[in-house]
This record gives sequence, C-alpha cells and structure tokens, in this order.
Amino acid sequence: MESPRMGRTAQFAEVHFSADQPEGQIVPVRITGATAAGLTA
Repeated sequence: MESPRMGRTAQFAEVHFSADQPEGQIVPVRITGATAAGLTA
C-alpha cells in the first residue's frame, strides 16, 4: 500500500479502496471494478 486508500497491483495498476488499509503492507484483495482513475477493491 502506498497510502491508506491507494495501492498498486504487481503490474503497477492503481487500486483504490473505500476503507483504509495498512500502509507498507501487501494486502490480498478482490478487484471489484474499474474507473478512469484505476481499479477499485
């Protein structure tokens, strides 16, 4: 996680979260959608 609400996939695609996640950690999530700003989980 780069910030509490944004991280990246292994391919560097941005993933945005609706709830805070622990920074500096690898967080296993399911991608639920996509927007012009990136993926959502």
